[in-house]
Amino acid sequence: MIKKWKALSLRSIIVIVTLTIVIVSLTVSNLLAYSSFTREHDDLIEETSAEINKQIVMNYQNYLNNLVDTAHYLQLETVYLTRADDFDALSTLYTYAVDIDPNMVSITLFDLSGNPILSTIPASQIHPDVSSFAFFRNAVDNENIFHFAAPALQSYVSGSGEEVITVSRVFHYYNEGVREDAVLVMDLDTRVFRALAQDTNLGEKGHVLLVDHTNQLIFDPENICRIECKSLDAVSTLYLGGAAITVDDDNLYAQVNTLRYTRWKIVTFQDISGINQTRQSVLLTFGVIFGGSILVTSIAAILLSNRISKPLDSLKAHMETFKRGAFLPIEIKSGQKEVVLLSERFNHMASEIEQLMDRVYKEQRAKRKTHFQALQNQINPHFLYNTLDSILYLSEQNRNDDVQKMVVALSKFFRLSISNESGEVRLEEEVEHARNYLMIQQIRYHEVFTFTLNVDSALLNYQVLKLSLQPLVENAISHGIDPQSRENTIAIDVSRQEDMIHAKVTNSGYGLSEAQIDAIRRMIQSEEEVEHIGLKNIYQRLKLQFGDLADLRIESDHENTTTVTLIYPLKEGRKA
Repeated sequence: MIKKWKALSLRSIIVIVTLTIVIVSLTVSNLLAYSSFTREHDDLIEETSAEINKQIVMNYQNYLNNLVDTAHYLQLETVYLTRADDFDALSTLYTYAVDIDPNMVSITLFDLSGNPILSTIPASQIHPDVSSFAFFRNAVDNENIFHFAAPALQSYVSGSGEEVITVSRVFHYYNEGVREDAVLVMDLDTRVFRALAQDTNLGEKGHVLLVDHTNQLIFDPENICRIECKSLDAVSTLYLGGAAITVDDDNLYAQVNTLRYTRWKIVTFQDISGINQTRQSVLLTFGVIFGGSILVTSIAAILLSNRISKPLDSLKAHMETFKRGAFLPIEIKSGQKEVVLLSERFNHMASEIEQLMDRVYKEQRAKRKTHFQALQNQINPHFLYNTLDSILYLSEQNRNDDVQKMVVALSKFFRLSISNESGEVRLEEEVEHARNYLMIQQIRYHEVFTFTLNVDSALLNYQVLKLSLQPLVENAISHGIDPQSRENTIAIDVSRQEDMIHAKVTNSGYGLSEAQIDAIRRMIQSEEEVEHIGLKNIYQRLKLQFGDLADLRIESDHENTTTVTLIYPLKEGRKA
């Protein structure tokens, strides 16, 4: 692959590299933009559906609150008027309550045997055995709550063909001065429930269903479920909250909420087909922009490469001649300004090229040797081998998420290790380097330790010593982790103390005695060569880079924790 790349002409490389950069940039940016749009789109659907559901629930709840308030008022008046033995006034009150509420069909007060005491319905039309009806039994069995029966024909009233929702509850009244229990029954016209459900726009295919606590259909305001109720089946497992569903190729968003007093749930189905078409339009727009950008970039890259490569081809031919020892003057009068200038300087440069090449060769050789030694100290072959071996193991175990995390962390780790040769980096980069190393080792050691990062965000742009935290973390793992325990911890804390940055690496487990700490201090401060150069290397580089203000300190709670602190003077670097 490398040979094929080298064999390409400059013209081809310019076109390929330009297109690759543009394609990758557009792909990443489009994916990120589309992903962000999709998240916002889904959040909008969820919020809109929740608001609509909330509005419908509020509509129902307001009506039910008024109904319950009316019932409580009737209870008080029933007790008061029956105690005064004024049943005529109470009958007038019931009739008035039905008249002022257009949705109230009837109000009846039954004794516990099912006999009507007072009613807005003629007694002759009332079923003789009301106590056998479910709404009556439910009220008697649990007298502390209102009972709402599912919509049905007013079956206990002969000759009535109205569909009603029956509300019942045990009331108290006085019979010849003796307080007794009774059952108040109020029948509501189902049209009010239909009107409340249709008061909000849910889209063309949107609808509302009322179900009981077992998700059995109670009321279908728009008769969607005349034959079968596919939309309800699709959300049968949804207790509360919302979810996107598909019913007969219709995209709906279902939202479930409870209705106070009734033990019913309201399920709203919002038609989101039109909203989803917006997502497809955005995706198509992204595709058009992507294709148009590639076309324009291709044309521009070809034109640019021709303008650069043609003069360079001529320059290349003259250099080939010079390489064979037959130098001829180069004269290029057209092309990019830089290429023309290059040809003019080439004649002057040629006479000194051998001396320059020899000097550059020696300098580069020394530089590569020094750089290689520095890299060799950081890139431990055993660490790389063990990491790759861990990746292979994770892959064989189909732990693809861990493989991805480990590869990304390893890539970032080595990118900083072999980045620019400056001795300083921003604190943010150094902490990220340590984080990547910890992630690699955490997966590699099967998560026998946890780590925390507590970094003052105000310090992220200050300069610290490059590759200084990671060796401390490596020591913490090597000397402070008990492989048999899963309670090992490593903490990195970076804070500002006066005009200094304090970066601490703390590990649980084995601590150090004062004698051991003193020996380490003497070792890192001495000029003698030692076998273990990690801390000594950091200390010496710290002093060279930042002077006497910088320091490395070691503290330990014997048998518990060890903390190594790097102290840097405040030195602000470039902004992120």
